[in-house]
Amino acid sequence: MGSRNDPHEVIEALAGHEDAVGELYSVFAMKFKREADLWATLADQEESHAALLRSLGAKAEDLAIFIDADRFDPRELRHESRQVREQVQVAEYSHLSLREALEDAIQLEEDMAESHSFRVFSTDTPSVQRVLSRLREDSVAHRERLRRRLAAL
Repeated sequence: MGSRNDPHEVIEALAGHEDAVGELYSVFAMKFKREADLWATLADQEESHAALLRSLGAKAEDLAIFIDADRFDPRELRHESRQVREQVQVAEYSHLSLREALEDAIQLEEDMAESHSFRVFSTDTPSVQRVLSRLREDSVAHRERLRRRLAAL
């Protein structure tokens, strides 16, 4: 296998990160009842992103043909997911303010939007390009929605 990352492992690591962010937003929905709609919508979208990634992986016999797996580091993605899950634990058991939750979520969305993971490369097939572009665009939209809510506080 050499230095190449397993494309299926990459897809699962990306999907796992989306799952973790969705979990965090679900906790925020329970914690901040007045903002439950915002957080639940974001959580649902993160869940749908994870499903979209997994369906992409399930459709391909050989993902290596259509995804540049070397630009992804599954270990780094899993580490980031663990960090988000630690934030879930903190959110569940602390007196986090709405402002802090919004700021944390904005940072997460900024990190995802700026991530090389969602950058489209010429080696990616159109189906991969569409998925990665959508994830990046949605992260940008989430960040802007969260920023507007934070500005309204």
